[in-house]
Amino acid sequence: MKGLFGYICSDASSPVAVAALALAALTLLVAVLALCAARAIPKKIMINQRFMSLTEQYRSPEMGFAVYCIFKFYKEDCGDNPDRIEEKYVARFRKEIEEPMKKGAGGVDPSKTLHFQKRLVAYYFWDLARLYFESRFPASLGKKRLLQMVEPSERKLISLVLQMGEASEKCFAKCENIADPPDSDVPMNQSLKRLYDKTGEMM
Repeated sequence: MKGLFGYICSDASSPVAVAALALAALTLLVAVLALCAARAIPKKIMINQRFMSLTEQYRSPEMGFAVYCIFKFYKEDCGDNPDRIEEKYVARFRKEIEEPMKKGAGGVDPSKTLHFQKRLVAYYFWDLARLYFESRFPASLGKKRLLQMVEPSERKLISLVLQMGEASEKCFAKCENIADPPDSDVPMNQSLKRLYDKTGEMM
């Protein structure tokens, strides 16, 4: 007796053969779709979880206060003038961080400094950008959800954060002559050394 495949090959034009071929193609298509779904669903769940976490972060009091302080800095310190951002940012950095540390005033409270408020907002948008650009269809974030988080006011905020980031580079001393880290028997230090070595190989 001929097997199904042999029968199809011998008489591919018969209705039975055509139906068998269609069934085989449909079975293969269903299997491929099931495989894609099995891969996409966990990724989609992970993306949704990260998106909800970012949403909660942006709604937090700390983030709201940081956003308010950034706009207030630009409005009052800079006088709505982008050309004054660098000058005024450096002045605020010295006033809020460098001077208190020199006076030994018990350290600095990061939540009350413009620099760390800028960092908080910048890292939030960086996480959002990574989520959007690194996700791929069918497990992607999507344009609609991105625009829920980045409206015109957020675009202005991103621009301010980037300009303030350029200004912050003027606040730190550039240390060029730094030796490679030594080997260590401490597990944490070994992990950091491996990270240091690995990233050096990639550069």
